[in-house]
Amino acid sequence: MSSGSPTKASLRKRSTGKDKATSESGVPLPVLSLDGSTPPPTSLRHHPTCNLCPLRTDATLAPCVPTRHLGQPPSPTTDMILVVGHRLGVRENQTGISFTGESGDLLTTGYLRDELNLESRAAIYLANMTRCFNPADTIPIGQYRTCFTNYMIPDVQYLTSLPARHRAILCLGAVAARYFFELAGFPRLRLRDVLGFQATPLPPWTLFVTYHPANLLVAPEYARITEVHLYLLDLFLHDRLPSRSQPTIVPPHNPWRFP
Repeated sequence: MSSGSPTKASLRKRSTGKDKATSESGVPLPVLSLDGSTPPPTSLRHHPTCNLCPLRTDATLAPCVPTRHLGQPPSPTTDMILVVGHRLGVRENQTGISFTGESGDLLTTGYLRDELNLESRAAIYLANMTRCFNPADTIPIGQYRTCFTNYMIPDVQYLTSLPARHRAILCLGAVAARYFFELAGFPRLRLRDVLGFQATPLPPWTLFVTYHPANLLVAPEYARITEVHLYLLDLFLHDRLPSRSQPTIVPPHNPWRFP
């Protein structure tokens, strides 16, 4: 997408439950070391024999689906974007590839191609908070933290070791937003609250958040605000994102007020 206004209705034309924020287990998240003090992994992790949580028993076709790369290779002149979703769907369980279902098509074509044209100018990585399919479509609370600690954080550390011009994490929905924004010092935020915290620093990354494509498929009225969120991400990549204002309120002058 150009640095002008968002393209009209491209998401709305493509789009036809809502991610629910889960309660926390009370266990603090590990420190996300991105300053080089901790050696990063040597690659994106893929462990098809993972047995860290019970979700593995239901993922008979594609266990522990890894982070997926598309777009350009990383380089010092290329932007890097990590897109983090919620959980795997039936299609992802069949293919072993993240974001290949209906909502994945909306993400890759509507969010990343039609809106931002990122595939031609950015290294994009697609991941989910949980990496195994659950046919019950419900994820126990502890499994989010297990997957986040053992797979998401090492992936972020590995991607941090790669060269990039700008680094952005785009959280899709409440679950991804909650965990990343907790690392940035904003715990227990609901999605409607965290949507106002765009461009939150998590050095050397910058956090953005928007609605999951699955939301747009059932509630297309969210398409316009999603375009605005993507527009802010685009401004950040073009070094045109306005700084947050800190207004100083000055009482108006009253000529009739006597000393």
